[in-house]
Amino acid sequence: MAKKDKKQKKQKKQIVKKPKAETKKKVKKRWFKILASPEFQEVPIGESLLDDIELLKGRCITLNLMNIMNDMSKQNQKVTFLVDSLKNNQGNTQLVKYELMPTYVKKLSKKAKGKVTDTFICETKDNKKVCIKPLIMTKRHASRSQLADVRKKVNEYFVTECKQMSYKDVMLNIVHDRMQKSLRDQLKKVFPTYMSLVRVCKLEK
Repeated sequence: MAKKDKKQKKQKKQIVKKPKAETKKKVKKRWFKILASPEFQEVPIGESLLDDIELLKGRCITLNLMNIMNDMSKQNQKVTFLVDSLKNNQGNTQLVKYELMPTYVKKLSKKAKGKVTDTFICETKDNKKVCIKPLIMTKRHASRSQLADVRKKVNEYFVTECKQMSYKDVMLNIVHDRMQKSLRDQLKKVFPTYMSLVRVCKLEK
């Protein structure tokens, strides 16, 4: 009898089936639009295929400035937008970086007799920190002390100007070449310059 009981238990064990694991439903992916920041009239600048719009937040998109402004003179400049908020199933962005194309900078540098580069952090009126990398090219050869004077003037100019503007206005003025032109006029009093540019301007985290 004991042997029969054991056989019956084994048979029962073999008959018992494990419950099937629940299969997760696949979420259909959708295209979500990304809009430029308000400074650029929030025009569409891209799309992303995602299953959840929340995944869009924090993403960056870099574009040639010429394509956004429809201006051929901006073809050697690019800008980066960060998706910082979501509304109406679209990603709203903030302009976080402006920069010149490295090939363009290299081409211009060949014509210059002297060059001043620097990197410094400025604080804006609304307490945001901005990293600025200017590039100044002189018309003729300059001594070390003359280049040092130019560098000092450049630093003073950007620190002063940024303190008087919001972050948004700083970026806009650089995008539209206003600060660069104003700096060029300031530097005439120090040393003749060939060009006054901003290689990079970006928001510091």
